[in-house]
Amino acid sequence: MRFLLITVLCLLLPTACGIASAPSSTPSIPTSRPTPTAQAQVGVVEGTVSIGPLVPVQQANQPTPTTSPEIYAAWPIGIFQADGETPVTPLTVDAGGAYRVELPPGTYVVTLMARPRIGGSNLPQTITLEAGQTVTLDIVIDTGIR
Repeated sequence: MRFLLITVLCLLLPTACGIASAPSSTPSIPTSRPTPTAQAQVGVVEGTVSIGPLVPVQQANQPTPTTSPEIYAAWPIGIFQADGETPVTPLTVDAGGAYRVELPPGTYVVTLMARPRIGGSNLPQTITLEAGQTVTLDIVIDTGIR
């Protein structure tokens, strides 16, 4: 009787008897979400990009032109490693000129990816990010149009 009881328990509870179940043929997909601790391992660089002037002479009776996605694309901005040479990521600027990038802690250089023949900017800028920190960097690009 005792043997029968142990056998039944081992059949019903294989792990209780030290018998591992057969491995599943389907890989398991983690269902957990990143913990706040994991999210705090990055820093954020955010700000706005303003580009102008967009026309040679602004007339008083004309509306101020808005910066289009094509204009942002013509002035590409990137984030590089501290050496200023190794690319990390390009900035993606929304229609309103805002950007936001999450990066691991470290020192980075934000700069124009293509050097303009005229105009200028407040770039390059060196930034240092710490985990959980947000650095605001507003970028001003002068097109040189006069």
